[in-house]
Amino acid sequence: YPEGDETWNVLLGTNAGQNSSITWVPYEKVEEPEVEIPVYVMDSNREENDGKYLEWELLSNGLLTIKADGGMFAAPWNTYSAEIKKVVIEEGCTSICNNAFYECPLLAEVSIPESLTYIAENAFVECPRLETVYIPSGVERIHPDAFYGCPNLTRIDVSADNLNYASDSYGVVYSKDMTLLLIAPRGMTGSYTVPGSVKSAGSE
Repeated sequence: YPEGDETWNVLLGTNAGQNSSITWVPYEKVEEPEVEIPVYVMDSNREENDGKYLEWELLSNGLLTIKADGGMFAAPWNTYSAEIKKVVIEEGCTSICNNAFYECPLLAEVSIPESLTYIAENAFVECPRLETVYIPSGVERIHPDAFYGCPNLTRIDVSADNLNYASDSYGVVYSKDMTLLLIAPRGMTGSYTVPGSVKSAGSE
C-alpha cells in the first residue's frame, strides 16, 4: 500500500485481453461511543459497639468507603475482599484493626484520615497491588507488621508534620528521631544504606 496515498489502484488483466481496475479506499475506523457502566452499591451496613458506630459502603467500581466514630472494631467488608480496589477511610476513624484488609488482590489505593492514630498488626494482608501508602500527621503508632502482607509495597511516606514517625527518600519508616528503623517496605529493590543514627530495628 503506497504510503500517503488515499487510494490504491490495481490494473487487472481479463481473459479477453482487456484491462480493468479496482480501487481500494482505506478503511476508516468508526469510533464506537463510550458506554458508561453504571455504578451501584454492592453492599453497605452500619454496626454499633459500646456506643460507637462503624459504617461502610462498597460500590461496584471497587470503591470501599468507611466511616467510624472511633476505632475500627470489625472488618465485615472482607466478604467482598476480591472486589475492593480503593479504600477511603473518612475523618473520625481512629484505628485500622487487625486483618482489616485481608486478601484484597485488587486493592491499589488507600486513603488514611488525619484522625487515625493506630494501624494494627496485619492490617493489610496479601494485598499485592498496593505499592504506596501515605501516613498522615495524626498517626501515633504503627505496628511493624502492619503492612507485612504487601509484597509489592515499595514505599511508605510519612507526613513531615507527624510527631512520632518519619520516612526517608526511599520510603523507609523510622522513629521521629531516626534511631529506630521500624518498617522497610517489602517491595524495595536494590541496595540501601541504613543511617548511622539508627540504634535498633523492629518493634518500638
